[in-house]
Amino acid sequence: MERRQQANGALNSLLAAQHQLSTGDTAGVDQALAAAAASMNAVGQGALQQARTALANKDLAGASLLINQAVVTASATPPVQ
Repeated sequence: MERRQQANGALNSLLAAQHQLSTGDTAGVDQALAAAAASMNAVGQGALQQARTALANKDLAGASLLINQAVVTASATPPVQ
């Protein structure tokens, strides 16, 4: 049950980060992505790493798209055991 709560927390964090990016605010987003990655499977972790790279390159639309990919992946698969 604790893993499920962590996964739900990560999803909520990713959705909040995605909303924040939609306003152009990047403060703390990189840290949120790094923290959320720990609860993701390999596909989700890869998407979040790419999102962090896009964020570092000031590509907010690309970062948001990759965060969305991680959210969809996390929603469709069980959390890491």
